[in-house]
Amino acid sequence: MRTQNSGILVFFLQFVGVFGSLSAQTPPGLPRVTDPQLTCSTVHHTAYSLGYSEAHEQACWVQHKVVRSQLEGSRYERTDDFRSDPRVATGSASPTAYKGSGYDRGHLAPAADFAWSATAMSESFFMSNMSPQVPALNRGIWARLEDAVRDWAREADTLWVISGPVLEPNLPELPSGVAIPRAFWKVVYDPTPVPTCAAFLMPQAGYSGSYWDFAVSVDAIEARSGIDLFHGLPDEVEDALERSVARSNSWQ
Repeated sequence: MRTQNSGILVFFLQFVGVFGSLSAQTPPGLPRVTDPQLTCSTVHHTAYSLGYSEAHEQACWVQHKVVRSQLEGSRYERTDDFRSDPRVATGSASPTAYKGSGYDRGHLAPAADFAWSATAMSESFFMSNMSPQVPALNRGIWARLEDAVRDWAREADTLWVISGPVLEPNLPELPSGVAIPRAFWKVVYDPTPVPTCAAFLMPQAGYSGSYWDFAVSVDAIEARSGIDLFHGLPDEVEDALERSVARSNSWQ
């Protein structure tokens, strides 16, 4: 006779088995756009991939990996060589697209994450990796979150990071035609030993408090962005990850 406890034990063992099959080097699968009003073409670079929205002249998502050994390796200085992305077939925004607008060319995947490679560092300045951010966000709480991710990677060894703007209908635009998002999101995924993640959704504004004040579930980001982030993971893992909300640095 199968008792309730034995059923729970079988489920637990199956769950652990699924987790154990995941590797830190295995990405969670590239994001998939589910919003029929949002069209993004996939572009791959040396150290990151992105989905480019021609209608908004920026990426709808950028995914990359942050690895402890790379953070501790050779350090290349910022190149600041902002330029159009030659791999965007429709043409990305130009380096001068934000000029005089009052908005920063805000990195979605931060340059400091690529200081281990001269090529990766330079490619982080493709305009396809930029989105208009007010200076108080880009140089403030968004930057503090980027610093925190690198600290977490030094503890966890390998993290996968997906970032993007919320590209809603009827966004205001710069004179160059680049859409101005009202919010940005970042999801940090730690695949081992048991998959966990932290997700953040921030308004287009400066904020002096903690980035944890903007912690949300992945489900909330997917609903707001129209992007399925973890569809490449087993369903059991995806469901558990996407409904949870990390609340502190103990999320790993």
